[in-house]
Amino acid sequence: MALTFPQSARLKTPAEFDAVYDRKKSAADGLLVVFAGPAAGGNARLGLSVSRKVGNAVVRNRWKRLLREVFRTSELPACDFVVVPRKGLTAVPPAEAVWASFRKLASDAAKRVEKASRPREGTEDERSGRPRPPSPHGDGSPGGSP
Repeated sequence: MALTFPQSARLKTPAEFDAVYDRKKSAADGLLVVFAGPAAGGNARLGLSVSRKVGNAVVRNRWKRLLREVFRTSELPACDFVVVPRKGLTAVPPAEAVWASFRKLASDAAKRVEKASRPREGTEDERSGRPRPPSPHGDGSPGGSP
């Protein structure tokens, strides 16, 4: 496995970040929030959003190095991910905790993206399993004047 984090594996522009945020597919726990969207290039890509509320520059850079390493060493589906550490933590948690959290959340968020991108079949009532309400006209017609 390559020991680098190439340009092709990064989300760089605000438009790329916004495209992921706009999909509204995410998963979260006490450490991280992971947003996911369909991959534009067919490979998994990572964007990091580490706020000053997380800590000073040393802490923020530690988070970014750790998250890049976790992303680089994980087998992930082809999605664009934006990772946001939760604020209010007193220190950067152990690498094993971040690794486990990221893998689970990335997998969950990717499943939501994949589920949302599948075409739906049938009508809303057929999908939900609920019977359709009877027509107000009593003859089964969709409506209108006789």
